[in-house]
Amino acid sequence: MSSVGTLYSPAASPRCPILNYIIDFYNLPVKIAEKDDLFVKHFPLGKVPAFLGAGEKFKLHETLAILLYVVSLISRPGNLLGSTKNEYFEVLKWLSFINSDITTEYVNAVFPVIGAYPYNEQRVLDGRKQLNKYAKVFEDYLGEQEFLVGTDVTLADYFAAVFFKQCFETCWDKYWAKSHPNITKWFTVVLEKPLLKKNIPDFKIIKEKLKPKL
Repeated sequence: MSSVGTLYSPAASPRCPILNYIIDFYNLPVKIAEKDDLFVKHFPLGKVPAFLGAGEKFKLHETLAILLYVVSLISRPGNLLGSTKNEYFEVLKWLSFINSDITTEYVNAVFPVIGAYPYNEQRVLDGRKQLNKYAKVFEDYLGEQEFLVGTDVTLADYFAAVFFKQCFETCWDKYWAKSHPNITKWFTVVLEKPLLKKNIPDFKIIKEKLKPKL
């Protein structure tokens, strides 16, 4: 099958890995690329992910729009978007929460530490505090539910788990994991699902959170 277009989705961007995993796992007809001249021409804001259709007419930016488009290419998506209308909107709720609130505070908590932004201790501390506040929403919820929506894994779980993987590589260490048993148990279960197991085969939670590169 010929490619339906190009996804500009660098793995280093926190919002991009799940898109790459889905395309790989389902063998979707989408080319994954780094930024190039076509990207610069069609996406002047420079934001990723971005999708450019094969004829350069159909263009998408914004993570959730692209994520839903990619899922629409799957011939048998199963329970990815839930099994009922209400579950579909619950999936969207979690996707939006992760993509906006949690991603913002992850960037504040981690990017200055890894050298992606100038180091600002107060920004890092505030980001960690807010990120932990949002994590409590998941910790409390997952104390009563096995998955984020319904009784089986959905796109909400995959999106959250891939994002939380980045947290467990940087700012959530083994001590944090022990103090958040519901998130840690759920995270371990979701990582064992075939879609993620193929791309994240042997993940280990960081022993100590990263220290700033000053």
